[in-house]
Amino acid sequence: MVTRKEKLEKFIAEFNELTVFFVRLFNIIDKKEKASHPATIFQCYTLRYLKDSKGMTMKQLSNIMGLATSTMTRNIDKMVKKDYLERVRGELDRREVLIRMTKKGKELTKKIQDAERYFSTKLVDEIPEDEWDNVLSSLNLLLKAFQKRREAYLAS
Repeated sequence: MVTRKEKLEKFIAEFNELTVFFVRLFNIIDKKEKASHPATIFQCYTLRYLKDSKGMTMKQLSNIMGLATSTMTRNIDKMVKKDYLERVRGELDRREVLIRMTKKGKELTKKIQDAERYFSTKLVDEIPEDEWDNVLSSLNLLLKAFQKRREAYLAS
C-alpha cells in the first residue's frame, strides 16, 4: 500500500518537473511572440495590466508586476517617451499620479492581444474539447495556490 508521504513525494516530483518545463516553454514562446512587437516583454505585460484600467499608481503597478517602484518608474519613463503611456493627476486627489494608456498604447495592446488569441487558439486546438473545463479548472486552482504563496512571500 502506498503511503500518503510516498504519494505526496511522487506528486511533488512530477508537479515540479511539469511546472518547470511548462513555465520555461511558455517563456520561450512568449518571448518570441512578443518580440514581433515594438515593445519589450516587460512593456507588453505592463500594457496588459493597464488595459482595463482608468489608470494605476506607480505603487499599484509595482505590486502587480512584482518590481521595486524605482525599477517600475524607469520602465514607465521609457513607455511614456514611446507614447504608450501617460502620467495624469488624480481627479479627486491632485497629489496622486496615475499611469494610463495613450491611444498608441491601446493600439499596441490590441495587436498584442490579437497575437495572444491566435497563439491560444492554436494551443487549444491541441487539447480535446471535452478536456477544456478540466484544463481551466486546474489552471485556476494552480493560480489561486500561486497567489496565496505570493502573498505569503511578500508578507515575509
